[in-house]
Amino acid sequence: MATLRHIEEGYVYRDGDRRRLYDTIDTSRVQAVLLRQCIEWSIGPLAIRGCVNSDPLGVRLCVDLFDVALAHCTLSPASPSCTVGGCLEGYRAELTVTLNQHPFSLTITGTLCAPVAGCKSFNVTVPVGT
Repeated sequence: MATLRHIEEGYVYRDGDRRRLYDTIDTSRVQAVLLRQCIEWSIGPLAIRGCVNSDPLGVRLCVDLFDVALAHCTLSPASPSCTVGGCLEGYRAELTVTLNQHPFSLTITGTLCAPVAGCKSFNVTVPVGT
């Protein structure tokens, strides 16, 4: 079983060179990255990806249509929702993402229209952890 003990904590290696990533005393920063909760939700060519930030509390989202970024939103208790839309290759999408605090979740409501198939509306709640 490999243990990789030769790789030191807090360093990255590339082609024999090493570089410090962080001050080893700054464990809160390391834990915030390692324990980050992320979500991904999609319907057809529409995808929403995001990760929870604990300080300050919020969720940073990216909304894609056919892997093309339509928008980036940062949701927080002070700014709990965003609405985005776009059209690409004849597909149209519009959605609103809302951050709920009790329980901590995202509500995603919107419509996706395809050139031949027509439109489909959706309303889903996705739990996210902190």
